[in-house]
Amino acid sequence: MARRNRSEDPERQRQQKFTGARIRLAREEMRLSQVELGQALGYSNATISDIERGVQGLDAHDLQRLSRITGQPMEFFTNPDYLARPAHTPRTQIDWLALFPGEPWRAQLHYEVEVALRRAVRTGNDGGSGSDS
Repeated sequence: MARRNRSEDPERQRQQKFTGARIRLAREEMRLSQVELGQALGYSNATISDIERGVQGLDAHDLQRLSRITGQPMEFFTNPDYLARPAHTPRTQIDWLALFPGEPWRAQLHYEVEVALRRAVRTGNDGGSGSDS
């Protein structure tokens, strides 16, 4: 659940701003709008904006959900020393095969998850009707 930043603790505020910036980076790498990410997490785009600006924080449960949605480990969002993965996010089956050479089963699995995620985000955007028309 998103929570307002009511704390005057400067360290906590710094952490929320860092986490928000990483959330924005991950969202943009996935080519998701704030509306799309909000729908996937169950928040409005205004709440996502507040989170990305560090005005609101996320609890551990929502960070886990965000981690699953973006494919980034939770540490990516919480640890400034964690090195971000390359800017290029694999999108095609060939990208995944290049990322996991010698493990075609793993590349296929990641590709299928990516396709399912994009399909779920699109379905959420059309009001949940499930039709592509």
